[in-house]
Amino acid sequence: MLEIGNTEVLLWLPIAQMYRFAGAVMENQFPGADPLRDFLKELFVNTLPSFKSAYDFIEQLKDRFRAYLKDLNAYVDIFFLERDAANVYCLFFFTRNIKGYEKIIETKWKIDKDHGKGFKLEKTQSFFSEIELSGYEQKVQAFTESSRYRTNDELYSFGLENGFLPKHTKSVLDSFVEKGLTVEIISLDGKPAKNYYLGDRKRRVGIGLKS
Repeated sequence: MLEIGNTEVLLWLPIAQMYRFAGAVMENQFPGADPLRDFLKELFVNTLPSFKSAYDFIEQLKDRFRAYLKDLNAYVDIFFLERDAANVYCLFFFTRNIKGYEKIIETKWKIDKDHGKGFKLEKTQSFFSEIELSGYEQKVQAFTESSRYRTNDELYSFGLENGFLPKHTKSVLDSFVEKGLTVEIISLDGKPAKNYYLGDRKRRVGIGLKS
């Protein structure tokens, strides 16, 4: 379906039940185990890692889907739904269109304004933003500093791959300036460059970070 190029796929998985049997299914034969075993063997290439929680299971599935579909340059994202600790489900989203990728992440942040990850029946208030909790600021800094500069397209894609929108990445870059770091914007298309242009496919700039 993804090979067509203009399709998007939604895959609904009963994560709590799959996670519960994921370890046992590789070692034991029991009724109904074959579909889950075949799914995990193909996705993890016969080497099943350990899973710390249902959410760790979700993240590792997402990483393996990305690896499995890398030749198609497919984007993979997730949205979880939790009724309670024993009932966790996940919607996996697949697309080859980066704008479609951005739209699903945008929708997630509209539903989950605190974390942009999913829906919980019982919500608990967090004193920290998702940028702080996930270490996203440190990830952006390491990614930017690992090269002379990163293009606006690279930072745009990097943000989406980590579950953040361009506005979140812009906020992180602005915070670097507030902390005394120098964010250098370099025009790569001969036009004056004054902004980060994250997600702007008509502009090409380099963004560098200096202490």
